[in-house]
Amino acid sequence: MTLDEIFEHWTKDCKIDETELGKESAKTAYIHNKYLKMYVAERRLLTQYTQMQKKLFLQIRDYYLGYCDQAMLKTMNRKPFLKTVLKTEVNIYIDADDDMIKANIKTANQKDKVECLEKIIKRIEGRQFELNTQVNWNKFINGQG
Repeated sequence: MTLDEIFEHWTKDCKIDETELGKESAKTAYIHNKYLKMYVAERRLLTQYTQMQKKLFLQIRDYYLGYCDQAMLKTMNRKPFLKTVLKTEVNIYIDADDDMIKANIKTANQKDKVECLEKIIKRIEGRQFELNTQVNWNKFINGQG
């Protein structure tokens, strides 16, 4: 699921029909369940991406330090790196590596989705309070409270 798809879902689900506050209150558990499922799935993906990123970091580090044998180079689909890199400089090469950049972007995008879903869930958890406030306001406006 993309961040835009999450936003599309939330744009529909965040609306409260002020004429049907009882139905809206009943809908809260359903909406919470929906976004909790999304959150768990996206959080699992973030864990996978983070672990794969760590593994990739080590592979790329070994590549730039010249520790890879022919089999590893073939697995990585790379040619031998012919330049000698100091251990103190290796992070510069890793940060500029195309595969590492892609992994970093993928992980960052996944973090954005997880953080977005966390905020949506917090908002849903406050939904009952908002509905109660709206009921009390309606009572006040109608002279009942």
